[in-house]
Amino acid sequence: MVNKKKDVNLKELNAEELSRRLSTTQEELFKLRFRAASSPLKNPMRIQKARREIARLNTFINQRRKADARG
Repeated sequence: MVNKKKDVNLKELNAEELSRRLSTTQEELFKLRFRAASSPLKNPMRIQKARREIARLNTFINQRRKADARG
């Protein structure tokens, strides 16, 4: 189930902030995967959380693009 608090926060962000947050989350995911390959992570669920956050951010970005295209 989606956390409503996160949705509200993402709706309040502008496109630039969403893109910045997306890039930092992607970088975090890359680092987590790199560390997971070399040694076990203390909390492997962080990879899943980062993936879901990336998907959530991409969804909001695409919704904004479609809304802007419609007028």
